[in-house]
Amino acid sequence: MTINSATPTSVIMLLSPGTELLRHPGSDVTLQCDFRMDRFHPFANPLVWRKSQCLIDTVEWSTVNVMGVLQDPFLSTGRFEISFNQRPPNYNLALKITSKYTGLSAFSQILKS
Repeated sequence: MTINSATPTSVIMLLSPGTELLRHPGSDVTLQCDFRMDRFHPFANPLVWRKSQCLIDTVEWSTVNVMGVLQDPFLSTGRFEISFNQRPPNYNLALKITSKYTGLSAFSQILKS
């Protein structure tokens, strides 16, 4: 996640611990970002999730959202939900990713194709 701070005197503290996610095929996942900021303003400090994909010799970046608005191609999949909760000076941005496959039978179908 990227937080742009247009106000140089603003202090931000990321509260979310680093997490390693291990999931079964077909499982949903919710990514959380908790932070504390003295003078948070959503237009001056937009919250952005970015996806990276390592290619052979470069890294490709895609923007998932800008604040509460999902961007294509993530929006068009219908698999992503974003929520933003605020209790100043504490904030939480959550990104839920829903699998398009349900259960092991769907996973078996993928392997057969």
